[in-house]
Amino acid sequence: ILYHMMAGMARIVSYEGTPQNQYARTDYKELKKEDNRPYLWADLMAHSQGAFLETTLSNNRNALEFEGRVNYQGNFETETHLLRYLDNRQFLAAFVGFDYRNNRTLRDEGEKNTKNNRRVFDVGLYYLLPLLVRSELRLDSNGKVRLQLERTDLPLSNNFFADLLVNTDREYNVAFRYMVSKYVSLSTNYDSDYKWGAGLTLHY
Repeated sequence: ILYHMMAGMARIVSYEGTPQNQYARTDYKELKKEDNRPYLWADLMAHSQGAFLETTLSNNRNALEFEGRVNYQGNFETETHLLRYLDNRQFLAAFVGFDYRNNRTLRDEGEKNTKNNRRVFDVGLYYLLPLLVRSELRLDSNGKVRLQLERTDLPLSNNFFADLLVNTDREYNVAFRYMVSKYVSLSTNYDSDYKWGAGLTLHY
């Protein structure tokens, strides 16, 4: 109950013909403060082909999201987005962000502003589709449009989950995790740029 209250589902219930709840009269501001407190969570995949980090700091209306990927050849990329939810159900959000990529072994020397070598600002929209598929449409500062579909934490059994991602940059990722504890999973993934790997995922 406390988790759901602090995740934006706080409600005060009263019944017709009964006195107003004392808490509702005196401590409503405190209730709203607890209802909108920020939370941080993160997943770190440490695999044989590289490391993949996702972190989010969010409250009811806003979220700061960071994704980073790096391999042992020195290729890396980061995406940082600040988003604002536009509806009460948190289905629709607008965002601004920055995309930084330096994948040296995946591009020709001298290439600029390509999928594997770019430093661009972007704006866009997120929308949550049925089956919890997250769709994203973005426009970057070079005028490039990208559409992406992503589904995380797809339950295949009580402890077994899948992550799926595909976008119009012809990038895709398929990952599987078997949770051995609240904070640790055995995991494997195949990424279109970083290829196949296996290892551990740490959850916070």
